[in-house]
Amino acid sequence: MNRSCLRLVLAALLATILTGCAAPPAPVVYHSLLGADAGAAATARADGPALVVGPVSVPDLLHNTRLATGSDGRFQLAENHRWAGAVDREIGRALAERLAAELATERVALFPQPPPGGTAWQVQLEVLALDGTPGESARLDVRWTLVDPAGKATETRRATLVEPLAEPGLAPWVAGQRTNLARLGAAIAARSRERATR
Repeated sequence: MNRSCLRLVLAALLATILTGCAAPPAPVVYHSLLGADAGAAATARADGPALVVGPVSVPDLLHNTRLATGSDGRFQLAENHRWAGAVDREIGRALAERLAAELATERVALFPQPPPGGTAWQVQLEVLALDGTPGESARLDVRWTLVDPAGKATETRRATLVEPLAEPGLAPWVAGQRTNLARLGAAIAARSRERATR
């Protein structure tokens, strides 16, 4: 074997060894806004108030499956952390479950599905921001509109919810956003009760 051939064999062998020693790629972690504590209340009634959640609109940045964090117009997309589903659907599902628990009803549906048993109130949601910095805070900024069973918008409100974070990382940031959605659900439930009893 000549020297040129030997060099090629040694280079190939070295490349194989180095490739074998390289660290495996980090696994992709999927996150959901639907937490384990978001289930309907144990006293949920089949004849409870009816409510449709949605449509939910989100900024273009949030249509990316990768988690986007940051503030002041600067964002970072996580390489190995992704949403378990489309963010608008994740927000809608999480809010629908929270409202079902808050209103003790089984008659909550996600737009465009109609609720069981006919006419319903509707809450439309425009997400202005779902951001914040891991280790510091998780922020949810939304504008929501309550629509009566006749299809008339009765009021529109804006809510900015900020959850301080004690731990770094994306999992605590997602948990902070779940807390923000829970607080939003409580506020919407309180207003829908007031409106429905007028």
